[in-house]
Formats: sequence, structure tokens, C-alpha cells
Amino acid sequence: MTVLVYTPSHVNPAALDELTVSEERRGLVDKLVAAVRDEIGRRSHQHHILVGPRGSGKTHTLSLVVDRIRKDPALAATVLPVVLAEEEVVRQPVDLLIRLLERLRQDLGQAEGEKPASAGEVAARLAGGLAQLRAEREHGRAIELAAGALDHAAATLGRLLLAVVENLDALIGLGGEAEQLWELRKSLQHGKGLLLLAAAPSLFGSVVDVEAPFHGFFRQHALGELLPTEMIALVAKRLDFELAQPGTDTQRQRRLLTLKASFDQQAPKLRGLIAYTGGLPRFGHLLFDLAVESDASQMAALMARFLDEQTPFFQSRLDPRMVPGAELEVLYTLARASGPLTTRQIAEAQRGGTVNATAVLLKRLRERELVRESRSEDSREVRFDVAEPLLRVWRRFRAGRSEQEQILSLAEFVAAMFAPVDLRAERARLPASSFSARLLDQAIAVHKDSRPVVSSSLAVDAPTGEELSRQAEEAFMHGSLPKACELMTAAVARLAESGPSEALAKAYSRLSHFSLGVGDLDGALAAADQGLAFAARLGFDLGRAECMRRRGDVLFRLGKNDDALAAYEQAEPILLKIGHDLARANCICGRGDVLFRLGRNDGALAAYDQAESLFLKVKDDLGLANCTHRRGEVLFQLGRNDDALAAYSQAESLYCKGGFDQGCANCLLTRGEVLFVLGRNDDALAALDQAEHLYQKVRDALGHANCLRGRVDILLQLGRIDDALTTLDQAESRYREVGDDVGRAGCIARRGGVFLVLGRNDDAIAAYNQAEPLFRKVGSALGRANCVAGKGRVLLARGEVEGGLSLLAAATVESKRVGHAYNTDLIGAWTVDGLAKAVPSLVPAKLREHLAQIAPALSAAADGPQTQNALLGMVRALLQHLGVEDALDLFPAIESALPAERSAFLRPARLAAEILAKRRPHELPDEPEEVRRTVREFLDWATAQRPTTP
Repeated sequence: MTVLVYTPSHVNPAALDELTVSEERRGLVDKLVAAVRDEIGRRSHQHHILVGPRGSGKTHTLSLVVDRIRKDPALAATVLPVVLAEEEVVRQPVDLLIRLLERLRQDLGQAEGEKPASAGEVAARLAGGLAQLRAEREHGRAIELAAGALDHAAATLGRLLLAVVENLDALIGLGGEAEQLWELRKSLQHGKGLLLLAAAPSLFGSVVDVEAPFHGFFRQHALGELLPTEMIALVAKRLDFELAQPGTDTQRQRRLLTLKASFDQQAPKLRGLIAYTGGLPRFGHLLFDLAVESDASQMAALMARFLDEQTPFFQSRLDPRMVPGAELEVLYTLARASGPLTTRQIAEAQRGGTVNATAVLLKRLRERELVRESRSEDSREVRFDVAEPLLRVWRRFRAGRSEQEQILSLAEFVAAMFAPVDLRAERARLPASSFSARLLDQAIAVHKDSRPVVSSSLAVDAPTGEELSRQAEEAFMHGSLPKACELMTAAVARLAESGPSEALAKAYSRLSHFSLGVGDLDGALAAADQGLAFAARLGFDLGRAECMRRRGDVLFRLGKNDDALAAYEQAEPILLKIGHDLARANCICGRGDVLFRLGRNDGALAAYDQAESLFLKVKDDLGLANCTHRRGEVLFQLGRNDDALAAYSQAESLYCKGGFDQGCANCLLTRGEVLFVLGRNDDALAALDQAEHLYQKVRDALGHANCLRGRVDILLQLGRIDDALTTLDQAESRYREVGDDVGRAGCIARRGGVFLVLGRNDDAIAAYNQAEPLFRKVGSALGRANCVAGKGRVLLARGEVEGGLSLLAAATVESKRVGHAYNTDLIGAWTVDGLAKAVPSLVPAKLREHLAQIAPALSAAADGPQTQNALLGMVRALLQHLGVEDALDLFPAIESALPAERSAFLRPARLAAEILAKRRPHELPDEPEEVRRTVREFLDWATAQRPTTP
């Protein structure tokens, strides 16, 4: 069987499944199939979009999803995939619906055994409907007719139509007016019979822009590059697959067997190629074809062929119809350069270019994922480079016509594949006048100039410590923390060979930062301590302060909050003395984070304000964004949700301006948390989807874990208990991998909440008992309060009213002390609800005791809407089960627990009770209309209840 690299939709799905090497991608297929299953029978649908560059495996993934649906008897009976070809063309938004109708009609004319019973009726109706549609000139009416035809077809067939649409960016991103796109969105949003599963090479304006028609419409799923190990595994899988195919000609079979026998020796060379090609699966298949069909001794021809085979990919990626000429000019300027350039350097290299205009073009190119930012924390200078390293070599290869230019482009490629010792050995066997000999001479010269960057695992002539540090910073800015950590470790080792130096102290500081990012807390602390020792020996104040700050960062993660504060407070005066405002601002920000965790919200806000003024002074947008985002978190904890959302939007704008995807993801994640609290579940899920896409893009495992945990409450609210538990397990595993005890503890405690819902009380208590010490270890009083509250709810479920109320009241008061308004209100409501449910089994005297017991909780949570609603519910329970007189006798005990300014909401309930007890007439002329209306509603409820006690 032939593997079609550019048309995987025509490859047997069994072969596609066999060649899927990434567990993450297998999980994505499972996730999408489950998402389709969840949509069956719903009146409106959540649509999905796969996002990944060309060659990343979108068609491969979609083909597997469609195959799984067709082979699952239950799904096949309820879902009908309608798959559009990749090259569909539309002029207007309605054309997308018309193409789906045309494809559906065509599919219904297939073999009798595969057709639904009503296929003939539907196909005949579609024929007439399509004729009417093509004659309709009014776009809104055409969209309405097309959407209606699809819904009617789905209803008649008894199937949900799954529209599988690739290149959605070209289909709705380039054509049609905004009004027509809004009409299309409306038809898809309200349609009962159509679920859209789309794909696009990148997020485009109609989906990304806040004001655009399809913003927040799709649940996004990212398809990034494969890891180098997965790329090697893909080539190995393809090799085994090809060897198993019958009918292979003898010569190809011999080459396959030769490659199989030497695969372990060839793997390092493949890794060298992957350093240039990246991890797109399509390139993995092309690498395989090269390895099998080329003579490895003919390096020049092999490399030339490989570069030539990338032409379709780059020509489609850089199509002038898709990428404006001004942007292409900037991109080609970077491709011609030997390395990253500043905005000014790019502008100066173009005729008539200005810095401002170039900055705008670079922003668009970053959005298209054609250009990446390159910046070191030690320098505020921002540089830009091509996002795909292979583009530079390919562009030179295509543009160069002289033999020398061809040699230069190929030499850079060969230098990335082989160590100098291998090149010299091969060169010794070649005639001096041959093309290959000159190619190898040039490649050896490239090594001497340290261009391009050579993988440290392959190079014999290793780069300097400064060069390794630069490479580490590059990897960090591109979101590859593990690679950054590996390179900075090598940089430290190389710099240490020359003895103590300021560069070595700085490298240790950065190694501490990178190690913390990958979850190696012990390594991070050791690096900070080592750097501090060298900086102290040299009298290098900046190095001392930076290493102290890194110590503070690690100690904060370890939950040693007092030690972290001490570290920041040691570093800050040194930075003030030497006048390093940027480092000082970061230090103050760290101090604010500790104060926030300790519940000292005013102190945290003051620290962020102080840091923000310094970031403004040094014009550091990234630091300013960090401060604004953290202020949003404090505001959210204080219950100021609208202010929190505004802060997150402001921070996200700053992160986007600087192209910092991780910061944008953090804002989206926290926005999702606020939206969930506001009851906007769909918006919350959309925000989490966007955040997860960005976290996967930058390979931030901690952020991905936070997204998973953020989904749990939404899943629980939707009643998807099993999915919630599975998601918690995944999140906890991620937190354990990165060494984040706060996240782990949160997952364990949340699992206790799920067990409580399921009635598994012993398991719930065990979970809370497991989480509480972890929260204590990291100094999270709020986390411990949640555990105490959870155990209180379990005791109430067991009928232990006094013990349960005691724990819940303590947790409410502690949440108030920490300053978390939402948590205080939620636990306060649980406390009141717990007593309300116990009312039928308690006598008035015992109720009075319990009211006194929970009085501190009522006082702490009195201004919370959930607690106020719970108190009104308890009043109804008292009236229903005790009668009016006994209920009125208990009112003073409730009112005395509430601050005077917070008790007005109870007045209508008291007035209604007094009317029922005939202590007050029905007319209330002195009360405001709103109070009278509420009293009438309360009286209507009381009449309907017919309490047994008069």
C-alpha cells in the first residue's frame, strides 16, 4: 500500500492508525470522537476546529475520526459524516453550506447497503433545493434556505450531519462581508442537524479578532510539531510498515532491509535533519523516502532533492494570494540574513522601509506563525527570525543560481547533520576537484564559524559558553523550556572550565529559572545557591541579587513563604543601590505573589503598584503585563469580577503586543475561571480552549495542567462525573511531573468533592486528608480551608450536624481571613444549607444552639449573594417545619449574627412571617414597592406550602 504524504485522506485508515506514533494525537482522536458522541440529540452544538501548520497531520487526524465514527455501530446509526475535499472553493459564506449539500447529495447516491432508508427521498429533495439556492441572489435568504435544507435532511435521515471541512481559513476567512459571516454563524449556532469539525493552518481573523463573527465560536484543538523522538519513531514505524507490504520490488526491498539493519546508526543523522525540518509529520515521511531511495554517499544530491521536495510546502505557505507582498518582503529579508535581526535592521534593509510599518508587518507575520521573536532577559533588545529554520536554507537554495551559492546552501544543511570529524573523514576519501569535496570543505568552514547552530549531541567542536547561553535564551523564548534547561546546563559546564566569572554567575541564575520552569525544584535551588556563591566571591552585586531573587522564586514554589519573602527583601536593596530598576521590579512582583498567597491582598496590590511604576519607567511591557494580570487575580479573589476581567483584557493586550503566547494563555485561563463563576460556561470553555492551544504551542506543561483542572467544575456542572474524574487524574499527573504541589493538592481536594457528590464519603474524607498536608506544606491557607469545608460537608451527609457545621463555620471564617470573597460566600452558603436541611429533625432549642454555632460564618459571609439566598431558604424551612411563631422566635438569633448593614435582605421575610402570625396587617403603605412585592411573593409561597403548624 502506498503512503500518500500529501493526500492522507486516500490512505487506508488502518495504515494511518498504525502510523500514528504520538500518544497525544491518539488522545486527540479519542477526544474528538467523544465530543461528537456528546452532541447527539442536542438542540444546539459546540463546533470544533483543528489548528496546525500544513503537514502537521490535520487531514490524517480527521480521517481517523471519520473512520472511527463509521466503524462504531452506535455512532454510524446516528451520525453521518459529510467530508469536503481540501481544495473546495467558495466565493461567499453561503457557498460553504451549498458545498455541504452537494457533497451530501453525492454521498447519498453510493452503494445501496450504505445508504439510510430515506436516502432517495432526501437526495431528490436536495436536487430541487440546490437549484433554488443557486438562483437566490439575496445572501441572507440563501443562507437561511441552505441551513434549513441541511436541518431537514438531518431530520429525515435521522442522523446528525458531521461536516468535516479543511482549510476553513480560506473558506470563510477570505470571502464575504462581515454581515454575511454573522448570518453564517447564526445558522450554524442555531442549527439542530449540523455539527462542524473544521481545520485550518492557523487561527485567522474571523476566529481570533474579538469583534469578528466567529470569535469564541469553536472549541480549538492544537496540532503542534512532534517531538524529535516521535519523529524518529515515525520513520521507524514507516520502515516496518513498508517492509510488511507485499509485492515490493527487489531493489526497494533491499534498500529497506539495509536501512533497517543500520537504523540505529542513521538515527543521529535523522535528528540532525529534524533540527532543521522541525517536527511536522509530513517531513517525517519525506525523510523516510529520502533515507530509503537515495544513496547516502551522494550527500549533495540527497540534500538538493530534499530541499526540492519542500517546494510545494513552502510555495503554498508563502502564496502571494494569501500573504501580502509587503509581509513577504520582510520575511525574505530575514531568510536572506544569517541570523535574527532587529526591527530597525529589517526596515533599513528594505527600500523605503520605516520602523513603525515594519513592526506592523512583523506582528502580522507572527500571527501567521512565519516569524518568531528572539529576546534574552538580559537585554531589552528584541530580534526576529524565521519561524521555520528550513526556510532560510530552502530560500537560498531556490534563489541561488551559481554553483557557489548552491554549495553554500547545501553546506549549511550538511553542517547541521554531521559532526566535523565525520565530515573530515568523508572528505579524505573524495577527489579534491569533485563537487562533493567542495561541499564538505564549505560545511567544515561553516562549523568553524559556528553557523548554523549545531545540536550539542552531535557536535565535536562544541560552541563556547556564551554561545550556549545564547542558544538557551533562544530556546526559552520559543517556548522550549526543556531544551533551554539542557543548553544552559551545558553553558554552565563550559563557563566553569574558565573559573568563576560574572558570566558564570548569570548563567547559574538563568539555569535556576529554567529548572524551576521544568519542575526541577532541587536543581533550581542548587543553581541559585551556586550562582550566589560565585557572585559573592567576585563582588558581583547584580549577580548576587539575581540569584537571591531566583532563590525566592524556588522557595515560593516550595511553599516556604517566609523564606521567600526574606530572599526578595535581601535582593531588593542591592538592586536599588546599583540602580537596576528592571530586576528590582521583578523582585517586588515576586514579593507581591507571596503576600497574595498569604491572603495579604492589600499588601499584594501595593507591591504590584510599586512594581508597575518601575516597569513603566523602564518601558517593559512584559513586566507591566505580568503586574496587571496578577492584580486581576487579586481582584477576582476579592469578588470584583468585572474589574478582574478588565485587568485580564489589559494584560492580554500587552502580551499580544509583545508576542508572548504564554502570557496570553495565562490571561485566557484566569478569564475562564471568572466566566465560570459568572455562570457563563460556554464562554469559560472557549477561553480554556484558547488557553490550552497556546500552552501546547509553547509546551507549558504546568499551564496545560491548570487548563485541565479548570474544566473540572464545568464538567461537574454538566453532570459529566466520569469525565471530571478522568480530567482530574490527567491534571494531577501533569502537576506531579512539574513538581507543583499546589496544583496536585487542588486536584486531590477536588476529587474529594466529586466523591462527595457520588456519596462515597470515606473516599472523600481520604482525599481531603491527603490534600490538606500538601496545602500546609506550600502555605496555602485557602486550600486548607477548602479541605476543612469538604470534610464538614461529608459529616453533614452522614448526619453529624454539629461536627459538620463546626468545620464549615471554621472554613468560612478562614476564607474571609484570607480574603477570598467567592470562597467565603460559597462555604458560607454550604454552612447555612447544611443547617436548613437538618431543620426537620431539630427542636427549636437545638436550632438556636446551632445558629449560635454558625454565627461567625454568617457574619463573615453576610454580603455574599449565595449565602443570602441560603439564609432565605433556611427561613422557608423554619416556616415550613416549625410554624410561624417558632420561626419568628428564631429570627433574632439570625439577625444578630449579621452586621446591621447586611441584614436588610431579610426584612421582607420577617414582614411576611409577621403578617402570617397576624402581628401585622397585609397592607404595608410605608414600605417601598420592591419590599411589598417581595413580601407578596413570600406570602404566595407560604400559602402554597400549607404548613402543618398554624
